[in-house]
Amino acid sequence: QFKLDIEIDFTPNVERVVQLDQTIDYVTIYAIVKKWMEIPTPLLETLISKIADDILMEQPHAEKVMVKITKLHLPIPLFEGNVSVKIEKSR
Repeated sequence: QFKLDIEIDFTPNVERVVQLDQTIDYVTIYAIVKKWMEIPTPLLETLISKIADDILMEQPHAEKVMVKITKLHLPIPLFEGNVSVKIEKSR
């Protein structure tokens, strides 16, 4: 089980955002995450890097993206807690 956090920085190029093409499309973000989460990937670092790259590629308004993935249950005896990996990428 994983928890995924994504932050996207953008500056609107209009005074008031009133249309989807003026902002970040969260349906597209979800589709990117879903696509990569369905592909077995040995390293979480590789996974979040690919997600971040795709977000920047698919979302022209995104200036910077942070993707953090947390593995909720580790297969380590006597270990309690979780582990997270985070990456930030920008244009």
